[in-house]
Amino acid sequence: MTDSKQLPVPQPGPSSLGRMACSFCRRRKLKCDRRSPCESCQKFGFDCEYAPGSSSGTGRPDVKSSRVRQLEDRLGRVEHLLHSKNKRDSGSAPTSSTAKNAAVETDRIEPSLDSEAIRVLEEKYFEFVHPVLNIIHPVRYAERIRDPKTSPPNYLRQAMWALAATTTELYSDRCEALYLSSRRNLEEDELKNPGMEVINLAPAQTWTLIAIYELNHGYFHRAWMSTSRAVRLVQIMRLHRLDAVTQVMDPTLRFIAPPPDLTEAEERRRVFWLIYIMDRSSCISMGFPSLIDERDIRTLLPVSNAAFETSTKERALFLSDALITQTNKDLSSFAGQVVLVSLGGSKLAELQRYDPTAGPLESAGSIWLKPQRLGVALTTEFRVPEHLAIPFVPLEPTTAFLNMSAHAFTISVHRIARAQLSQDSVSADMLSQSRKLCVEAASKIVMIMKVTSHWDILSFNPWTSYTLYLGCVGFANAWLEERDSTLIGPLSFLLETLRAFRKTSALARIMLSDINVEYPSLLGQLDKNLADSLSDDFVTVSDSFAPVQLGAGESSTPSEFSIDPDFANDILNVEDFDLPQDNTDAWNLNLYGLSPFPFGRL
Repeated sequence: MTDSKQLPVPQPGPSSLGRMACSFCRRRKLKCDRRSPCESCQKFGFDCEYAPGSSSGTGRPDVKSSRVRQLEDRLGRVEHLLHSKNKRDSGSAPTSSTAKNAAVETDRIEPSLDSEAIRVLEEKYFEFVHPVLNIIHPVRYAERIRDPKTSPPNYLRQAMWALAATTTELYSDRCEALYLSSRRNLEEDELKNPGMEVINLAPAQTWTLIAIYELNHGYFHRAWMSTSRAVRLVQIMRLHRLDAVTQVMDPTLRFIAPPPDLTEAEERRRVFWLIYIMDRSSCISMGFPSLIDERDIRTLLPVSNAAFETSTKERALFLSDALITQTNKDLSSFAGQVVLVSLGGSKLAELQRYDPTAGPLESAGSIWLKPQRLGVALTTEFRVPEHLAIPFVPLEPTTAFLNMSAHAFTISVHRIARAQLSQDSVSADMLSQSRKLCVEAASKIVMIMKVTSHWDILSFNPWTSYTLYLGCVGFANAWLEERDSTLIGPLSFLLETLRAFRKTSALARIMLSDINVEYPSLLGQLDKNLADSLSDDFVTVSDSFAPVQLGAGESSTPSEFSIDPDFANDILNVEDFDLPQDNTDAWNLNLYGLSPFPFGRL
């Protein structure tokens, strides 16, 4: 009774005695006066409904505090506004399931492209993407799309368009929708073929292009998952044993017909080897175990791009032979990348692998990596054979990246080896030699970027940003240890180059962020003008730098590329690229018999 004096409650009418609260008040936990209609439903404009034969039980509704009552009023007004809006839009209030289905349907809308957009995107693909990811034969592709019976599946074309859309501002807003649609259509197509009775090269090509897209956009873990699916697909198709002398297996397990001609066979080889490179890259960058065992491979290395596109027969080697032979003249730049990734991945795996005899509490390398093993790593230098080395080879995106990769692997191996020095010591002379090799390797990366600075930034390999990052690491470590002022110019050049790449590559933005995290005081300790120009996460371009455009072609997307005028013309000379005369055919000068096939050749 005291409560009723403090806050009067409207008394129910005679017809409402014994009745429970109305449906709206019970659902919203509001106080109901049990009239018809009740005060709350009148206030918020809802239909007042009571359950038939309902009973109120004993007692009257609890009296709530004024704050709770205010919140309930606000919630009711919001619901009323939404209720009114939905009535205007559709004539009836949508249910929660209807709204959910509508959202799903919105996500599933296929991106529409007219014929002109498709023509432009496919031209961009073969202009910018194809030269560095050469796994689709241009002439065969053109022939297939003209015939409805042989036309490539839509998910493959969408993956191509998604990568191409990232190279032009006109369609850059479509790339994510095309990528998502390609993934969804590919997954749905796989569900329609649960027994894998019908399989061709297109799904493996698509998963590879999807993984490249994800890598370029910083979806790293998703990229490695897509790579894993591509690996299993090529293994199902036995592309890792495409050129085996005998196919010893159950014929019922043959999921794909033998290649009908030379062009088809080479296209399959290229798909397999690009997936192999992706698989090894996940091991190198993330430390994941490899899914492809090199001892199982019996597929010839890819021939040159020119031979592939003209369907010309060319001599090729097996990977196992290319790793040990001194006559590497038959290696193409694509094949050279495969060999380099194999050697670099094996060397890095040696540094990161646990010793099986070590105790459970001992860290990686505590026994396996003895000082002499670290010494081998700290004197390792990767080089490409002379016929693939700058300046002896025609400079194009594939050869430029191959040479940059060799120098980047040198820095990477030394970096991981030095991380083990907390447990094992090596001589000061060896550390000095290691630092010198890393600086030389980083200097070669600078030189390659200097002589290719007139290229369109979209022409470079998608992993170029990672090699630039390792070049920065090589210079930064040496400068922080020695404070050599001559290193400031090349280091700032690489940082500015990464800034240029960040406009078209999420990978470059991530690498810049990693440099800030790894070397938090680096910019502050460099020259003040340089620190000012590279501050704010390298977002702004300093006016003191003269912009040099990467790619002057009218059809290309211009990109800013800043070079410090104080060192742009005198960092290095092309003559610095001539190789030492000792063992110029070697890929890795310090293998010391450490074969990437520890249990012997195939």
